[in-house]
Amino acid sequence: AMETPLEIHPREKDQTDLEIALERAGEYGPDRVLLLGACQEAPTQKRVDQPAGTVLATVNDSPVTSEDLARSARTLLGPGYEKQLDDAAQKKLLTSLVTAKAIAQKSAAELTGPETEELDSKVSAYREELLMKMYLKKHIRPEPIREKAVEAYYRSHPEEFGEKTIREYEIIMSKTKVTPAKRKKLLAALAKPAQHEDWQQWIEKLSAKGFPVSYHRGTLDDKSQNAQLNTLISSLEQGEVSSPVFIKGRLYVVRAIKVTLIPPQPLGKVRTAIRKKLSPIALKKSLKLARDKVLEEARIIYTDGTDVN
Repeated sequence: AMETPLEIHPREKDQTDLEIALERAGEYGPDRVLLLGACQEAPTQKRVDQPAGTVLATVNDSPVTSEDLARSARTLLGPGYEKQLDDAAQKKLLTSLVTAKAIAQKSAAELTGPETEELDSKVSAYREELLMKMYLKKHIRPEPIREKAVEAYYRSHPEEFGEKTIREYEIIMSKTKVTPAKRKKLLAALAKPAQHEDWQQWIEKLSAKGFPVSYHRGTLDDKSQNAQLNTLISSLEQGEVSSPVFIKGRLYVVRAIKVTLIPPQPLGKVRTAIRKKLSPIALKKSLKLARDKVLEEARIIYTDGTDVN
């Protein structure tokens, strides 16, 4: 058997390795040629991420870039203000970023295994939160506030736009708590109050006879000092007299002298305010639609075995 020659082809050549091999094989006059190929995967070059922006400083070979500086300025001052920083402010902010990175690196080097796991968990949770906000910002499309919704809100909440009822009233009250022994006699003295046109004069006469009663006149604009008394006064129509009632032991009789309804501001003046009030409601509705759509498309199985899809 012919000894198989071993040839090493030069790296620099005008022919391919296959062409050279066939040419050499042909010199031996073979009946056939068996080609066996072998290849080695070219080593992949490790990708080196280029930092975004111009490198302004490095901390243990970790770059701090102009983009880092701009992002920090936007966070501290708001979008657009990063371009208004003068050289001194930029230098101060850069120093702060460098210090923060150095401390972070030192802290990372000192982390224990459990601390690393806890940090990774927090970073993962924060990343999910940011991704959620990015998605919602991109996909939430609140429907415009329709005029019918504005008008319906206006009609349902007139008190928010200045509507109120003012009641002028007069009231007869006992000066002190009425004991059971004196209650019947006092109620008899105050019987049929609607028949008396001038309450103040009537009460003065009763007081002169020794009845412990007083007279008061006032205006109620839905801000009474006593909730029960407020309810009593608010229930009366103009000219109506209440039945005698006892509140915390004292006797009260009320007459509504005049009832005035203050209308709300015109819709044209409060339309913008109503739209602003309804906007969060529309946003919440749009948020729910976006959330529900995502949940419908996701396969969710709880650990108790519940399949929600």
